[in-house]
Amino acid sequence: MSKAAQPYQVLPQRRLGDAKEGLNDQVNRAANLLINRLGINRAGRELINTGRRGDEQLVACVHTHQQRAQEELSETQRNEWRTEQFETATAELEDVLNTLTRRYQGGY
Repeated sequence: MSKAAQPYQVLPQRRLGDAKEGLNDQVNRAANLLINRLGINRAGRELINTGRRGDEQLVACVHTHQQRAQEELSETQRNEWRTEQFETATAELEDVLNTLTRRYQGGY
């Protein structure tokens, strides 16, 4: 195999950064999906009035997703997670979204 045809090495720091960025992107996507599923306005206050942190619905949804993932997936703080934990959190995000949808559907 020629040197040009060999796969390039992915540095562990790069893989961790990509995993963090991927989770953040998917959390934002899931927060938008939750808002759509609940039929609420992004600028409204329905979730915020239930004690969720944030100054708008999207921020409240993102915070709720992150908190739920933290509760379900790890005993350590998010800033101490390893790459595998970020990848697991990303893979489990659909389940978190479904759980939150059931929790808030029909009443905030």
